[in-house]
Amino acid sequence: MCQLGGTQLILSLQSAIHHRRAFQHLDLIDSNYKYCPSKVEWEKIEQFCSFLKVFYDSTLMFSGTNYPTANLYFPAVYLCYIELKKQIEGDNEHLKVMASKMWLKFEKYWSEFCATLAIACVLDPRYKMTFINFVYTKIYGECSLEFHRFNTKLQSLFDVYKSSHSLQPSSSNALSNDLNNVRNDDTFDTMEAFKEFDEMSSNEFRCNSLKCQLELYLDEPKMPRHVKLDILDFWKSNQFRYPNLASMARDILSIPVSTVASEASFSVGGRVLDQYRSSLKPENAEAIICLRDWICAGLEGYIIFDIFTDIYL
Repeated sequence: MCQLGGTQLILSLQSAIHHRRAFQHLDLIDSNYKYCPSKVEWEKIEQFCSFLKVFYDSTLMFSGTNYPTANLYFPAVYLCYIELKKQIEGDNEHLKVMASKMWLKFEKYWSEFCATLAIACVLDPRYKMTFINFVYTKIYGECSLEFHRFNTKLQSLFDVYKSSHSLQPSSSNALSNDLNNVRNDDTFDTMEAFKEFDEMSSNEFRCNSLKCQLELYLDEPKMPRHVKLDILDFWKSNQFRYPNLASMARDILSIPVSTVASEASFSVGGRVLDQYRSSLKPENAEAIICLRDWICAGLEGYIIFDIFTDIYL
């Protein structure tokens, strides 16, 4: 079992835990069964499986192909950080030794991780800068130099997009133009009570107009973290409110965290052209590979699959 990969190992352990009572029953009825784990060993297996599950879930998340992964990197890696620290400082000697060895490699990735992937987390309306500040405070303390450096990088990157894209009229400017076209109501203009309100509104508008798109976005309330969100659709629907920020989000969120998905795309041909189907025409092989992706993408693929199988196969 030690020779198995990490994914196969945790799946094997989860399966063994699920069939724990079956192993115990086999130990009672079969005298030749000599290797049933003891109660202490089952507890160790459960602890070991719980420890590895954090990394297993992160691996599955990073290997996704039907959604962007850049915005998920920082929260998932932070969970791995917390789990390793927990086990290193814990009382379980077996997990402490394992976590200490894992930390030697993890520390390198944590200390040298690209700030762009943390910026992608800021562009997720469920996390924003609040989560980055929370993590950096937990790890480095209040008002840390690391958080200041990150904030500077975020602002510098936004300034690049701000200077490279032509400014588009914001919703606040459009609102101002609409207000200028509205006919003044003489009844309310003559009332002294409304003059104070007009001055207050004018000052509020002036303060908001001085804020950049990044500040306006960060000042808005966060979405609940458990909301199922299509982040690309979110920025598409907000591209007119934050044109420069939406352009930045489009480029950053397109960064894949893992190369597993792209490598699997290149190796899919070996599962189509096997020893039993080695004489397919190029267009037929292309159709099979494309249909496989369409089927995985949703129910519409089944309809397309029926049409193409009638034509090509």
